[in-house]
Amino acid sequence: MAADSPGKKPRSRVTIKQRKAELEATIEQQRLMLLEATREWHQAGQKIDRGFTRLIPLRTPLLIAGGVALLPLLRRPGHIVRIARKAATTAFIANRALRLLKIR
Repeated sequence: MAADSPGKKPRSRVTIKQRKAELEATIEQQRLMLLEATREWHQAGQKIDRGFTRLIPLRTPLLIAGGVALLPLLRRPGHIVRIARKAATTAFIANRALRLLKIR
């Protein structure tokens, strides 16, 4: 047997070392892929982050304006439904218009 002969390593040791080397290579490749995916993710989110950063100083005025706009709506709850329908219709029409402009 290979384990009995002097100077030769047992076959299981060689396969264990090979397996360990394969696993280490796989882990290294996964690390590189993870670094690349992280970089792409950060680049994709930069535009959103910049937009959010621009809105931060406007937070208080927007909250105040929203509260003031909400007061009349709370007095007449039926208006909320009407305004929601109009807002949904406007958003739908705007979305369609943008699609038409991009296609042509």
